[in-house]
Amino acid sequence: MSFGRQLAAIAGKDLRIELRAREILYTATLFSVVVIVVFLFSGFGDSGETRRAAPGVLWVTIAFVGTLVFGRTFQREREQNAIAGLLLAPSIVGPLFAAKLLVNLALLGAIELIVVPVVTVTFGVPLAAVGGAVALVVALGTLGFAALGTVLAASLSTLRLREVLLPIVLYPLCLPLLLACVKATQLLVAGDGLGAARGWLSIVVAFDVLYLALSRWLFGQALEGSA
Repeated sequence: MSFGRQLAAIAGKDLRIELRAREILYTATLFSVVVIVVFLFSGFGDSGETRRAAPGVLWVTIAFVGTLVFGRTFQREREQNAIAGLLLAPSIVGPLFAAKLLVNLALLGAIELIVVPVVTVTFGVPLAAVGGAVALVVALGTLGFAALGTVLAASLSTLRLREVLLPIVLYPLCLPLLLACVKATQLLVAGDGLGAARGWLSIVVAFDVLYLALSRWLFGQALEGSA
């Protein structure tokens, strides 16, 4: 079976199951709304102060929701040690990594389609003026974040405390990427434009390339160690 057919089969299976159950979408969306409401009622001064808080609220929400999504990456393959049988298929590691990454990106993207407009409108950010630029930062930041989360989910998939260990390992490793995303978003929200945020965007892209390369390289070893 070709790379594309293997990728489509794995990703299609995961997406069909998720769309049928919608467990992670409902849970993550509700969690996002709770986080935003808590931040909103934590007490701000003028509208300018509220707007400055928006980038931090946005990326804290994405980071927390990401752990919920990544924690389910290999949930079904863990049942009856199905991952061991899956690894017997020839040349499966590349398509499996790409499929799991695409599924995580799709789920995070679906949640972000709700979270980003809610945060920008709730915190007084002019969505029409900066919406496209903020969407670019969110897309780039999510790519590297999801790549790192996918490989860590694979390496921790058979451990009993995987749900606890995942955020403990993930957050320190992705912190530089998240900080660059916050700074880029902050400049955009302040009205400085993409030109002012170009330096931080370059850092985000550099971390994307690094995390994607390392994640693909380590993915096979992580699966073999957890099988």
